[in-house]
Amino acid sequence: MPLPQQPLSVDVAIAAAGAAMPDLVTEPINIIAYKRMSETKTHRGLCVPLAKNEATVDAVLQPETGLQVTRSKRHGLKASGIRNLIDDLEDKASANITFCVPPQLFDDYPKQAVDGALDSRKYPFKQFAILIPINV
Repeated sequence: MPLPQQPLSVDVAIAAAGAAMPDLVTEPINIIAYKRMSETKTHRGLCVPLAKNEATVDAVLQPETGLQVTRSKRHGLKASGIRNLIDDLEDKASANITFCVPPQLFDDYPKQAVDGALDSRKYPFKQFAILIPINV
C-alpha cells in the first residue's frame, strides 16, 4: 500500500516533474548542523547531521519530522534510530518519517520495515512520502 503524501510543517511546495512551479511566498527557515540528535530538541527548523552515517534519517525537521532522501524502493528503518529520533522530537505525538523520493517511486512507495525491536506504543510514528522532482 503506498504511503500518503506528507504535509510538511514549513511552507514547502514541490511541483511534479515538468509542471510549472506555483508562485510561492517563502520565509527563511532556520538550519543547524548537529553532532548529536539531542542537539535538535530546542531548535525549530531544519537540523542536518554533520555525520554522514546518522541512523535512519538524513535530517530532522522539528517539531515532528525525520526526513530520509532515497532513490530506493526499500529503505529499512533502524529501530535504534527511530527511538533516538522520537526521543528528541518536540512533538512526539505527531512523529513521522517522511521519505523524499523521485517521481518514478512516488506513486506506489511502500511502507518501510523496521529493523530490530521497537515498542510501537512507546515509539509510535507514521510514514509519509513526498515527491522530489529529480532525475535519477
